[in-house]
Amino acid sequence: MMNRRGLLRPLHSLKKALGRGWGLLESELRRPSRRLNLCGLKQARDFSIKWPNHYGWTQGSKWVDTIRSGMQRYVAVTEGDLPQSSNTAIRFLLSYGRMEYSVIIDYSDNHQTVFEDCLADCLLYFKMQFRKEGYGDPRIVPGQYVLCGGPNMYRCLPRLRRIRNDPARIQFGVCGRFGLYSDQDIASGSPSWQERKSAVRSVRANAISALEIQERFCYQGGDKMLPLMPSLTEAATAKVCLDLPGRGPFCFRLVDYLSIGSCIVAYPHETTFHPALVDGKHIAYCRPDLSDLVDLCQYYLTHDRERRDMIKASRDFFDTNLHKDCIAAYYLECLGTRLDGLP
Repeated sequence: MMNRRGLLRPLHSLKKALGRGWGLLESELRRPSRRLNLCGLKQARDFSIKWPNHYGWTQGSKWVDTIRSGMQRYVAVTEGDLPQSSNTAIRFLLSYGRMEYSVIIDYSDNHQTVFEDCLADCLLYFKMQFRKEGYGDPRIVPGQYVLCGGPNMYRCLPRLRRIRNDPARIQFGVCGRFGLYSDQDIASGSPSWQERKSAVRSVRANAISALEIQERFCYQGGDKMLPLMPSLTEAATAKVCLDLPGRGPFCFRLVDYLSIGSCIVAYPHETTFHPALVDGKHIAYCRPDLSDLVDLCQYYLTHDRERRDMIKASRDFFDTNLHKDCIAAYYLECLGTRLDGLP
């Protein structure tokens, strides 16, 4: 009879052969991180999804492939040639019983509007940049937000979290890097986008200036950008991480910070997740005029318990609400609830 060591040897060989890719395989072999709670008598096996094999904008994969990856943990997902709009939204089909329903994921940076042509015949409309006051239509619901690196980012999280958890690896007081739009960037696009980019540049430039001229703590960042992994590693070695607006109120950066577990000082968001981030628990919002930005950073640098509590709360928020499995489960539960409300 083969002993336990003999049984494990093939597994160890596979782990060695896959190297760094083992983390991704290992995570996908585990059960989904959240149980699916469908209303009524519905079961996950009663649902199936037809996912588009192309997007109207090819860069859309950065936002929606993570959600597809999560969906596959719960229901059957197949690819198909589905007509797509040329805007920043995708349409997939949900099959339940003998019916098919159109579902929209809107990943546009513009939180003020929705795509009316997409909304016209859909069962549900998930909007990632969901404004706090809503849109007056029960079909439009928060779409959450995803990690910058897509599904493959999940294999990097254990290492980044180990860095965060090791006090010896902390190097910086406050960290945050933000590109500044050039005059040429601002001049492109519609007048509303020009106004948005100009306002964002002003906020970012003023925040960077305030942090660079103060002498109370070490600030790492500025307007020089880094590749993704060096940037995240840098964030993991900072006591406080700064989040500022981009093209939309939510940026990949925010979710990346939450996934690592960070003490986040942020410019107030005009958008919300489901459930919402709680000021003082998951995140600390400065004033819109940035007048208390330096003081707020200093507070969390000098209050170790409050900083550690926020690091834990932010990571827990990601694990409970923004992990790809949790987003997928939330989407499916919203769809189940919507189906229950149909005549």
